[in-house]
Amino acid sequence: MRFILPLLILISANAYAQDFINLSQGRPDTNWKKIENQYFEIIYPDYLKKKADYILKLLDYYRPIVSKKYNVSPKKISIVIRSQMAIPNGFVTL
Repeated sequence: MRFILPLLILISANAYAQDFINLSQGRPDTNWKKIENQYFEIIYPDYLKKKADYILKLLDYYRPIVSKKYNVSPKKISIVIRSQMAIPNGFVTL
């Protein structure tokens, strides 16, 4: 009985932790492309070309509006578009 309770706690903690850790990766045969301008670099799988172009146009449209509102001129930003992840994630830079 002394060993059953700690064992159950370990098993339940391990099962609970699996909800937060995602070790899956993208396919190794993905052909990555890149489009960029003075302010943004978009890295995307080749089959998402139209979406990457659209995102770059949106970013270009909103950049001067947001920069003026917050009175900042940010450095060039790189954005990676991934479509093969079941759980989305994010990355923030200064």
